[in-house]
Amino acid sequence: MKPSPRARRVAAIVALAVLITAAGLVFWQWQQSRQRLALGPQQTVVAANPKAGVHTRLENEVEPWKIKRTLQMVREMGAPWVVEYFPWAFSEPRRANFDWIHADLVVDHANRQGLTLIARLGFVPEWARPKDSVNSYLDEAQFADFARYAAAFADTRSLRVALDQELSDFSAPLAGVREVAFFPPMTGG
Repeated sequence: MKPSPRARRVAAIVALAVLITAAGLVFWQWQQSRQRLALGPQQTVVAANPKAGVHTRLENEVEPWKIKRTLQMVREMGAPWVVEYFPWAFSEPRRANFDWIHADLVVDHANRQGLTLIARLGFVPEWARPKDSVNSYLDEAQFADFARYAAAFADTRSLRVALDQELSDFSAPLAGVREVAFFPPMTGG
């Protein structure tokens, strides 16, 4: 038996409502993951052995509080430096189309914790390697693309400034500001 036109309309409306609700939830989660978590006050590492560091793996961590807490724990254990993996494919999913949101989040929190950050760049995006090749393969023809990515990653124009422990614009007025901090993106402050 074929459903009536009214039943089809009701089913279509219900399906549309479910789709809109699902899209709204996805958008809300995306917005939540993009919000900046307060960096907190500048910290200093007290290291018993400056040769001891930690290899973190935050490249797939989407919750800013977990990134912050991980780097806090590194500092609290006395390790003055971290090595973090920054996948090229995540930061440049399409040629010359950069997305630094996650990388900046990790760099900002490492700097605020007083950690020296050693960036490990890798994971060649699909557009920069031959079809069906492994993500670590970089053909000589794409060496210039990787160099451009690495230069963009380390660009000193990405310096950050915090006024009274809040990230600010370099053109922000300094009247009444008690603390100014500069964060070079790769040195750990």
